[in-house]
Amino acid sequence: MKGPAAGATTVQRHLTAIRRNQLSRPVRLALRDGVLTPNSSIFDYGCGRGEDVEYLKGMGFKASGWDPVHFDQGKVAPADVVNLGYVINVIEISSERKETLKKAYKLAGRALVVSAQVGYFDEQIARSTEFEDGYLTSRNTFQKYFEQEELRDYIRDTLGQEPYPAGIGIYYVFKDAELESAYCRRLYEDALPAAFNTQGLQLSLSADTLQQIAAHVRQLGRLPEPSEAPTLAPAIAILSASEAWLQRLKPYLPVEEAQAIAVHRRRMLAARLLASYFGGLGKLRMCDLSESERADLRCFFGSYVRATQSVEEIYDQLKARLDDQAAESEWQLAAAPELLPDAHYYLMHCLASAVQDASWDDAEQVYFQPGTLNLRWQTATQQGHRYWVYDAAAGSIGHLEGPEQPPGWPHVTTDTLSTGQFHLLSRAQKTGTRPARPRGVPPEVLEQFIAELLSKGRIPQSGETKLSKPEWAACLRYGWQLQLSESGRAEAYEQARRICWEKVLYQVGTSLFRPGGRPQFRKWEEDFQLDIRGVFRSYAQACAESDSWMRRMGDAQYVESELRGAGKGRLHPEKGLYFHRSLLAAQPLVLRLIVETAAQWGAGEMPPSWDVVRLSHSGDIIKFYQYEDFEQHGASRLTAYCKVAFRRRKIYGYVYGTSAREPKLLTTKSDLVSPDYPCWGDFVLYEQENGCPPAIEECAAT
Repeated sequence: MKGPAAGATTVQRHLTAIRRNQLSRPVRLALRDGVLTPNSSIFDYGCGRGEDVEYLKGMGFKASGWDPVHFDQGKVAPADVVNLGYVINVIEISSERKETLKKAYKLAGRALVVSAQVGYFDEQIARSTEFEDGYLTSRNTFQKYFEQEELRDYIRDTLGQEPYPAGIGIYYVFKDAELESAYCRRLYEDALPAAFNTQGLQLSLSADTLQQIAAHVRQLGRLPEPSEAPTLAPAIAILSASEAWLQRLKPYLPVEEAQAIAVHRRRMLAARLLASYFGGLGKLRMCDLSESERADLRCFFGSYVRATQSVEEIYDQLKARLDDQAAESEWQLAAAPELLPDAHYYLMHCLASAVQDASWDDAEQVYFQPGTLNLRWQTATQQGHRYWVYDAAAGSIGHLEGPEQPPGWPHVTTDTLSTGQFHLLSRAQKTGTRPARPRGVPPEVLEQFIAELLSKGRIPQSGETKLSKPEWAACLRYGWQLQLSESGRAEAYEQARRICWEKVLYQVGTSLFRPGGRPQFRKWEEDFQLDIRGVFRSYAQACAESDSWMRRMGDAQYVESELRGAGKGRLHPEKGLYFHRSLLAAQPLVLRLIVETAAQWGAGEMPPSWDVVRLSHSGDIIKFYQYEDFEQHGASRLTAYCKVAFRRRKIYGYVYGTSAREPKLLTTKSDLVSPDYPCWGDFVLYEQENGCPPAIEECAAT
């Protein structure tokens, strides 16, 4: 039955926006296929509730979005990649549908990602009414169900450009010819899409993960730092990208409770900073705070300067309160020191810092007088209790020791007290010696630190160095950068750091193809966890960077440029690069990734121990050769080989001796290894004595 006309019904388009706990499929495919790269900006046109924008920002992308109802604070702006995700199928006016598609294409600098509903179920049609060229649902939302070819033709006819299918109901329309060419090559050469689809983009935050984060927030009043919850670092990075992160934790931690915890933590830190004004060591410095307290300071105050300004304001308010005290009133009991009013809370911290044995942690039976700054409390001693009395008007503090509470407590006559003075108006003079900041480090200590620095390619942690913790801290704060520069080892450190960086990318990237896939951060070895933290901000960043390098394996032009510039091994003009396994670590990162991936793919057909590998110029064919007695200085006979063809998804293995085929002989070896190789001199001598050419056309069987 034909439904009502378009003008007679108000279609509720905004009701079609769904909530997601991971990236939408069109964006995941764009990442997988290299259409969206870490250097690209992306605009989500009709972004719904903005989850894609939120997740992409958490991954470090320059992402923005706009939706007329749910995300109207965003701005419509051009970007390298524009995502028009499931928008055209909910627009009931055909002319507006075309204009939306054209506008999205106009905003795209390099590529447009278009997706729409394809196909339908009979139950959906049964619950819907025909409306214009689609259907009106029971919620007054519109759906236009395309066929796959129909969607392709619609995009082609509207934009005049050829769309490329990425999945069911998903097409790419390219503006950048280079990006289009690279994508076409990857359609046949890239062996990674399946791995990325299953392992690389699992960004959903499960209930268990959110519950674990909520437990940390309940304790800290803020999101934990990566060092405080290393296993949750990727999830925290995603969550912190949204200003509404606290709302996402609401099912596991009420917003009011989290805010109350944050206020309490801020109050505790302010009291500690203020109390240091009256201690023997003087005002606390930033370096005197623990790592957790520094994180609190940055979260609740923004900076040390702002925290100091806030504490000074509290101090001024206490002084003003001292000068303008109201008439004495009835004493009140606080169940715990934390429950004191702000003025008495801060004052008691100051008293505990200034007066020996006036402990804050052991305080019991705390009484205060509203309208004044008078305080009474007791602490436990070996003899029983010590009763403390602070008289704000007299500026005196005293105590009385006894086995039980004195009569009439908290009213104690001052003549029974051992009294002293405490004045808010004058901060205490320093009576102790603060540990001096080390402005210099013994040369031998600094050399030991730098040796470990160059060995690891990152700053060593205190637990993995031979230095004591004070020596390690001194080296960390002062001297090592200057010493590196003055001794001419800055470049060596950068090289060592590069090696550590490549090691992390290599291990994280190739783990995609191992049994079980990429492990969680906590399942890596402890030393490797420290490497990740030493060169990346988080495990999430390391995974994202590694994935970008893995995608380069499918770029034939990039692989060939790296192969020609490798400078290690024998480069054949037609067949590619040959080199011995001893040179693998010296090759560019992308070539090492290709070899490791091919070795894992061909594990069932690989020779027991290969000696030489060949990479084709495009990187789509890798061949592993095993020779008999490669180390000998004479010719070596080929015993087996394995060929991995990425493009054809084929693996070939062959062992000589099982047929009449004559094995190849390898006579020229010196250019397959480096001059540092133990047998290199023997190889050169043999080749000179036997008149072997510097290089031969074929390394082995082709």
